[in-house]
Amino acid sequence: MTDIYQSPGDRLRFEILLKSLTEGSINLAVLSDNDMALDFYGALFEERLRAKGETHIEWCSSTNSERLVQKFNEILSEITLDQALEKDKKHAPRRYLVFRDSILMQDFELQLLARLVNGFPAGNISVILLINSAGNYKSKLDAFGKNLLQWEVETPTGEPKKRLTDWVAKAPAS
Repeated sequence: MTDIYQSPGDRLRFEILLKSLTEGSINLAVLSDNDMALDFYGALFEERLRAKGETHIEWCSSTNSERLVQKFNEILSEITLDQALEKDKKHAPRRYLVFRDSILMQDFELQLLARLVNGFPAGNISVILLINSAGNYKSKLDAFGKNLLQWEVETPTGEPKKRLTDWVAKAPAS
């Protein structure tokens, strides 16, 4: 098993992005050529969001257009169409959709996802895309425009690293 290391810069970026997710209405793409690092950060985002009281966090597998529309219909069924189109008010509870294999999604599926998230801001949905940067992904992220922050996890040639487990919060003693 390969150990995963995190630089002090990555740790700081993670904390800033976590705060941006909870206080803003951003979408995030986490980029790494290491699948273990992507899994780690996805789980860490979920853990920290839940620790902040967020309860609507859902892992989504690569999905087709029909499933995306069905998921958004489910979410938006809690509010009226007029409420869903309002940009300033958030009528629905805050939701986070985490896509682990988003690189496997077709371009049109990511474009649809971006349109649904950006087109219904009152739906209060943030997307976290975990993307293996070894593949061709740049054009897929363009659909989100300015509403997507991209974080490229540092490579082994970056700053000195510490094992990720050194910075993971310890479980409370039972």
